[in-house]
Amino acid sequence: MKRSPVLLMLLLLAVTATSQGKKQITLSENSSVTSADIVQGLAKRCPNVSLTSNSAQADYKLEAIRQLRDQDANGSTWSFKFTLFDKTGTAAFATTTRRLDNAIKDVCGAINK
Repeated sequence: MKRSPVLLMLLLLAVTATSQGKKQITLSENSSVTSADIVQGLAKRCPNVSLTSNSAQADYKLEAIRQLRDQDANGSTWSFKFTLFDKTGTAAFATTTRRLDNAIKDVCGAINK
């Protein structure tokens, strides 16, 4: 079977363009939100962002804190404080929400700006 050089070039360009849009984040050691929860939220909210344990490969570091706000007979109320750091360690974005899903949505918006 003969392969067309033009077809191969188009395939290479498509793969390169797709991988350039991918971003990777790593969780900080201070995070209290599980990596499983972060991965599920990223898959739902921004599939172009993935979680890595290799901080050298990461574009951002995320500190994801789950904090008890209130506790009563009906249960516990939590807040989520997320801070996103760029490669230089500078805080690039921060949000506080009552729902984990909203915190992840906010972080995705900041990364995909």
